[in-house]
Amino acid sequence: MKNILRWCFKNITQKYPGTILIAALFMSGLSIYVATHLTYDSRMDNLLPKDLSLIKEFNEVVAKTGGSGPLVVVLEGLGQDKAPNVISHLSQLIAKVNRVQFVDSQIPKEFLNNRQLYMLSRSELSQLELLVGKGIQYARDQLTGLSVENELFNPEKLQTFSENYQLFDEINPYYKGKNQRNYYIFVKPKGTVTDTMFTQTFVGEVQDIIESSGLVSKVPGLEIKLTGSLIIRLEENAFIISDL
Repeated sequence: MKNILRWCFKNITQKYPGTILIAALFMSGLSIYVATHLTYDSRMDNLLPKDLSLIKEFNEVVAKTGGSGPLVVVLEGLGQDKAPNVISHLSQLIAKVNRVQFVDSQIPKEFLNNRQLYMLSRSELSQLELLVGKGIQYARDQLTGLSVENELFNPEKLQTFSENYQLFDEINPYYKGKNQRNYYIFVKPKGTVTDTMFTQTFVGEVQDIIESSGLVSKVPGLEIKLTGSLIIRLEENAFIISDL
């Protein structure tokens, strides 16, 4: 190997240094030109053949549903008096982000008003049925003077259940969750979570919109955070890259 390199140096490099330098500069320029036109496709499903029936069905589902769960905007420390204006304003701004399929910030209040039981799970309905049954039995015992229940009826449990689920109140149209502390806005993207480049760009644009709105500085105590499958995907990618 040394003999070959020595021959190349004496017969080529040493005799034609200018030509070698020009050729090296030309190849470097050509490499830079080609590199600037390279693209990165971050969709994992593109690694598979497009003519597979499974891939065709997957692309149809992605086209109809967006292909991933919603990006969840969490509003912490938002007072109930400021919630309508803040949520409405922020929802309108986020809806303008590129490739947003829809923004969901309110439940169908007109339909669910006086139909609050539709929002309860099976276990919650069973719990309500048990509490109401105990209340009816307690009323019967008071009329007859006979008690068949060993445990005294506690009306506060039924009252608390009613207040927590707004059974007899006007429905709050905004998503608050069971702890009633945070408000939520759900943003459905027109893309799939497997497309890392899209996910990163989409989340970045939503974050820019939130920061440019100035709501955090205008509303005391307000904190706006992002969560959901898209954020988990980015966190997984960051962990993999740092591990490599």
